[in-house]
Amino acid sequence: MERICPLCNSLSNIKITCSECGGEMEDKGRVQEFRDSYAPEDELEYENGDCRHVFQCSKCKQLKNVGIKSLYI
Repeated sequence: MERICPLCNSLSNIKITCSECGGEMEDKGRVQEFRDSYAPEDELEYENGDCRHVFQCSKCKQLKNVGIKSLYI
């Protein structure tokens, strides 16, 4: 079986509310993409079965690191 991230593969959407201002947070991609400019070409990293994504509030620009549960196919 192969592990995939439902957000990275456009299989689902997630809505997160900002804890600072209540605004809607937008998915800005995988955390590893923020660490390295070549990361999109690398194999996906999983932490405890989660694909880590960065979300940013559309109002106050607050960032949040969120674990997305991977799926097995």
